[in-house]
Amino acid sequence: MQAGHDVVISNSRGPETLSDLVSSLGPKARAATAAEAAADAEVAVVTIPLKNIAEVPAEPLVGKLVIDTNNYYPERDGQIAEARRRDQHHRRACCSTTCRCRRS
Repeated sequence: MQAGHDVVISNSRGPETLSDLVSSLGPKARAATAAEAAADAEVAVVTIPLKNIAEVPAEPLVGKLVIDTNNYYPERDGQIAEARRRDQHHRRACCSTTCRCRRS
């Protein structure tokens, strides 16, 4: 916003729950539904539990830059087979001995 960008914020509880945050961010910020935020975005940052990925309004994001900050946490997200396969592959095949995410 300091660079002059408009910011549209949404959450799962509805725009009315974001009034304090929007007020603190200033006149370039506003709250909206997820669909409205996706439609208005040039760049979208999606930060949600992986288990809720189907709730992201994908169609309005086609052709836009989307930054996905999700991480898979089985304790929170439940067992998602594809996520488990990718996580296991990453631990087994992709990480070198110098990789910071290497797990024992």
